Amino acid sequence: MKKVFCILTCFTLITTAGCQYPQIKEQFSGSLRPVHFYMKAHETKTAKIEHPWKEIHLTSNYAGRWIIAGDLDNDHEIEIVSAKSYNGGGYHYTTSVAVFHLDNSVFWEWGNPETGQIMNAYDVACQIYDIDSDGFKEVIVAADKELIVLNGLTGTKKWSFSIPDKASDCIVFANLSGNDRAEDILVKTRYSTIYAYTKTGTLLWSIKRPGGYRTAHQPYPVDMDGDGKDEIMAGYAMLNFDGSVRWTLDPHDLPLGDGHLDCIRIYEPGTSPPQFRFVITCCSDNAIAMIDGEGNVLWKFTGYHFESIDIGDIHPGYKGNEIFVDIDHCPWGESPACLFSGTGKLLGVLITNKSRRHFLIDWEGNGFQLMGIGHAQGLFNENHEKKIKFEIPGIPENPGIPIDAFTGYMNNDGVRDCYFIHMKSDYNMIDIFVNPATNGAEEYEPGTGINFTCY
Repeated sequence: MKKVFCILTCFTLITTAGCQYPQIKEQFSGSLRPVHFYMKAHETKTAKIEHPWKEIHLTSNYAGRWIIAGDLDNDHEIEIVSAKSYNGGGYHYTTSVAVFHLDNSVFWEWGNPETGQIMNAYDVACQIYDIDSDGFKEVIVAADKELIVLNGLTGTKKWSFSIPDKASDCIVFANLSGNDRAEDILVKTRYSTIYAYTKTGTLLWSIKRPGGYRTAHQPYPVDMDGDGKDEIMAGYAMLNFDGSVRWTLDPHDLPLGDGHLDCIRIYEPGTSPPQFRFVITCCSDNAIAMIDGEGNVLWKFTGYHFESIDIGDIHPGYKGNEIFVDIDHCPWGESPACLFSGTGKLLGVLITNKSRRHFLIDWEGNGFQLMGIGHAQGLFNENHEKKIKFEIPGIPENPGIPIDAFTGYMNNDGVRDCYFIHMKSDYNMIDIFVNPATNGAEEYEPGTGINFTCY
């Protein structure tokens, strides 16, 4: 029987296999407290059960664990795009793609399915985007030394251009040229060099170890100064649209070493750099921090391997948005996800068997986000109570396999839904759950959107 910290206002240091939980000295506010989700009897009595809207069996040998979605044929129904990637000592490139309709039929396949991995825990360089503005989305992949634009309707090559060796770690679309929309493409090696191209392959610039540090997992484009061109958060350095270094984080403010930027999210946008607020996590350098658009650190919380960030209005007792972030590389069964206020106050810690894949979603239509954990197959409120249980057929409540979870506009009603990825025998499958909320957006991008990432 696992321990359940349900009445303590602090909890003690736990050290297991290199993972340490912070010893929280301050009192938790209200009824918020760290709680294990593993409370079967309580969950089955109180959590609302949701069943999948669609199950997609990714049985094609071309399909892998990288799963994104978009309407490729403009029939107002998304397609599922699944890709495999080669992984050789941190060197990645996309090897094959399979596209599925929601009825489980294969739309098209591309590549060589024999060289890629069916599983991955990193971004695969495969994205969906209408790069040529013809009204139809393409599937763009970074293969071995080549960026390839595939026709979204057929999977055939529309055009391609050469990229440097090992610069196939991810793909990001940005507006570096002052166009009406993002039409430039960033690719990168795993941790050292970023290359910026026009959509047809003209090299705009490249930079190695921006600011003297490793690159981020995914460079982050944002137009902070309103000039119609994106700045790029490249790692611990912010770049101008031309690839020059705008600023670098100060190692006196954050424990910067030979780690890298795991994740960056906009906490609050602005009309000028000083008004922007970003939240970042630093891998190996073990920190989460809020910075402004000039690189000033506003607050930080250090000592733990914080990873992916979700931002939304979770707690009705606090003004503005909260921050939901996992601590990675912890033992199975002792995996924390932390809730911070916008001022950096630690509000609580949710511990599950595996908290690595998480998301926020307004499932009740009340404007507040619930915290989703993939492996826990559920949504939790600000009191860490499991409000929604996603019933995945054939998967027990606490499976011994990893379950990934992400969100997207999956059924064309303007309300964000969620989907879960898991193994079924020797292939991956996804279960899509449709959000019952009715407060849909008037403008939205069907599917998982531009610049998808698992970080």
